[in-house]
Amino acid sequence: MRGSRMACVLVVLAATAAAPAARAQDAVEWFQKAVYTTNPDEQVHDYQKALEVDPGYTQAQHNLASVYYRKGLFRKSIAMYETLIRGGHAYYQTFYDLACCYARVGDNEHAVKALTRSFQKGFKDRKLIDRDEDLAAVRATPDYQRLAARYLAGRAIPVEPTEPPEKPLRIAKAPKATKKAKKPRKAKPAPGGAASGPAIAPVTAGVVLKK
Repeated sequence: MRGSRMACVLVVLAATAAAPAARAQDAVEWFQKAVYTTNPDEQVHDYQKALEVDPGYTQAQHNLASVYYRKGLFRKSIAMYETLIRGGHAYYQTFYDLACCYARVGDNEHAVKALTRSFQKGFKDRKLIDRDEDLAAVRATPDYQRLAARYLAGRAIPVEPTEPPEKPLRIAKAPKATKKAKKPRKAKPAPGGAASGPAIAPVTAGVVLKK
């Protein structure tokens, strides 16, 4: 009798130990299903299912918050990011994404606070933050200017030229001087010809010579 009771206890303990592993596997399967679909509605459904099985699945929480953002559900995205932060599962990208969500709902004050935490955790991508359309209104605030001066000093982006640079002017070279034509050589008298001497002026027709 005592042996049968011990066997029942062992079976219960084995089933209890196997239950969390089975739930974790189910959560992973829902997570992978969400990852391999491009339909945001299906992603929301699958990530929520994964979190129903395993509420502490932080990667599913991060991804669900990102899907909420892409769907324009910024308040839901904020709530999910805040849950991660309270649970101690946030890193600098979490705070940066949270800042973008706050900026999209017009809360620049909380956006700057989230950016501050992002900088404190190591975010330093000035190129990204200066071009992020979500943060356009935030960048114009004095609070952000002071924040950038503190954490992003010396990381400004070089201003890109709006027009192509002018081509340097080419100086035309002076034309080369033409070679002088060579003078024709004097023909040498043929052998046996008249001796060279002063040329005899020809007699002009119609002119009477004086005696």
